[in-house]
Amino acid sequence: MYNELVDSLNLHIDKIPAQRRDIFLMSRKDASSASIYGPRGGNGVVLISTKKGKQGEMRVNFNSSYGIQSVSKKIDMMNAYEYAQLSKDGHDVAYLFEVPTGSTDDPNSIRTKVYYKTPEELLPYLNGESGLTNTDWQDAIFRSATIERYNLSVSGGDEKWNCFVSANHSFQEGIVINSDYRKTGVRANIDISFNLDKLIFP
Repeated sequence: MYNELVDSLNLHIDKIPAQRRDIFLMSRKDASSASIYGPRGGNGVVLISTKKGKQGEMRVNFNSSYGIQSVSKKIDMMNAYEYAQLSKDGHDVAYLFEVPTGSTDDPNSIRTKVYYKTPEELLPYLNGESGLTNTDWQDAIFRSATIERYNLSVSGGDEKWNCFVSANHSFQEGIVINSDYRKTGVRANIDISFNLDKLIFP
């Protein structure tokens, strides 16, 4: 795994949005990378330079994106009525295994052990009564969620200085309710040059 250096700092590249990175990657994997960057450079070093201002008029750039995400496939699960029937089948199997002369139609009143009996709360479902609780929990927690990203940058300079200042904001609704993610960041690169010969000391 490469060690990533952003402007000579040990930062992960994912922390620097693409809009604030120059397309300049240099991979080094040799003895010199280990001698300069230490043991973490043994597998190679990726040097990344962030954007800097250039001479000329001030430039303002803004870009944004908007998207929607959703669950592509849900798990096929039983509803409450199907689960009630499955539970009854399980109790019937246990009952008939130990009471071969019994029948699946035998009521709970003649089934002597607890695990022979169908739970009372399942009987309305087995009878097909309408209006009972039948929640699809995947529908209850999943949703179509939005993704918003905004980036603003200002750059410019002259012979003596240049700057690049950028700000970004992203908001992502989670497809699971109450799992939203929000992030805001600001970054600045400012370079100033001056002539030491012109400095006057008393």
